[in-house]
Amino acid sequence: MPAFIDLTGQRFGRLLVVDNAPKIIRKSGTVIRWNCKCECGRTTIATTQDLKRGHTQSCGCYQRQKTAEATTKHGFRKERIYHTWLDMKDRCRNPHNKRYYCYGERGISICQEWLDCFETFFEYVSKLPHYGEPGRSIDRINNDGNYEPGNIRWATAYEQVHNRREKSRWNLKSGNISCPK
Repeated sequence: MPAFIDLTGQRFGRLLVVDNAPKIIRKSGTVIRWNCKCECGRTTIATTQDLKRGHTQSCGCYQRQKTAEATTKHGFRKERIYHTWLDMKDRCRNPHNKRYYCYGERGISICQEWLDCFETFFEYVSKLPHYGEPGRSIDRINNDGNYEPGNIRWATAYEQVHNRREKSRWNLKSGNISCPK
């Protein structure tokens, strides 16, 4: 059996060895374990072998960070603007969307660069006047036009109500207002 080497105070990756943890006794021998403090503030227990071989270098925060970086494209997943983009795509492309008949079925589409890339959409709409102001949402200037540069703005509900097609062109379907084709 190799001689005991005290690792207290040594750094392995993001981990600083604080003191001994309870040993594990196995048929193959005793496993020396260490209480370690990670740079993120959490604590973990690691074996001498795992620390020296580089198998354990953090409490798990490094792996979580790398996974988040690999799966995050733009960082807007929880933001309102991202859901505006998703909803716009769904209304225009998903026949199961309850508003599809007013958009996709009427031929309203989204320009290819916005359809393919949220970042391109965001870059354009975030530079428009009134972006991010409470009470405003995306509106097509020409109601029969597509979602594309030059045809969208940030509008209030009042502005959007006055940007509808003529009421005489609206049809009633079972008591609900529906969009004409």
